[in-house]
Amino acid sequence: MQTTILFIRHGEVENPRGIFYGRLPRFRLSALGRKQAAAAAAVLATPAASAVARWLSALGPPQAIFCSPMLRTRQTAQIIANQFPHLTRHISQQLNEVYSPYEGSPISLAESRDWEVYAGIPANYEQPEDVLARILKFTTALPRKFPGECVLVVTHGDPIFFLTLWAMGRKFISKKGQNFYPAPASITSFIFEGDGSGKPEYHYYHPQVN
Repeated sequence: MQTTILFIRHGEVENPRGIFYGRLPRFRLSALGRKQAAAAAAVLATPAASAVARWLSALGPPQAIFCSPMLRTRQTAQIIANQFPHLTRHISQQLNEVYSPYEGSPISLAESRDWEVYAGIPANYEQPEDVLARILKFTTALPRKFPGECVLVVTHGDPIFFLTLWAMGRKFISKKGQNFYPAPASITSFIFEGDGSGKPEYHYYHPQVN
């Protein structure tokens, strides 16, 4: 029995001041971000019409949709849920953005460090292993709660990235030069066999915005 969990990263965020927003409130989707979310929703609702990979076309309708508490993920999840009237959004703190001391600082600071934002930070903030632990706890529980079903999860880039590395048997070293970081509103699939205790099959799809 296979359980498929589709992780969708939120769409682009309205951020004219260039702030590292992290868990700061009121950062919503930009106009492009809404289009990106709509493109992902269209693919999920009618995968055969999107020339999408076979693994997505073969799925049945999703049975649940979860998202992080951040506004941008809630908005993305709602745009997707509009395609599936039987779904209700469920919010989980385990899907939250990374807790980082860079919140509120110029995003150029993180860029100048090649996004190496985990090194040398105070102990009360999250490290990659902390993010992976909570996203993994959430993810591996789903095959037992929704055996043989499809579940949608809307969250943030780093949690999906660390989960992808785990599924591929890789350790996090650096974000620099990585080819596995999810694009906005991309769809990352993890297909678990049985109770979800083993490593999943991994797929990735990035819907294009017209």
